[in-house]
Amino acid sequence: AVGALLYSWETHSPLRGLRLSRIFGTRGNVTFESNGVFVAVSGPGRRLVFPGLRDLAGRRAMFRDFLEALRTGRPPRLTLERARRDVELVESLARLPD
Repeated sequence: AVGALLYSWETHSPLRGLRLSRIFGTRGNVTFESNGVFVAVSGPGRRLVFPGLRDLAGRRAMFRDFLEALRTGRPPRLTLERARRDVELVESLARLPD
């Protein structure tokens, strides 16, 4: 597969912060709201799902995971190390030449 991902938090969003992303394939396409509000699949097996309407920012899922980690003793999915790595990745991308 060959592709390009272009995304910017600075680009104006006519949908008040909701952003559409698309993946085009030879057998169909996927259009999704980048925060997880909806996913639309076209081609064979068309579907439209709304996974993120109840938890747009993902806070419920993070709290559920954290409480389950406390209950079971397993590490949470989002650790301080992983959060730092994510921030470092975003900052390194911001330093790339245009």
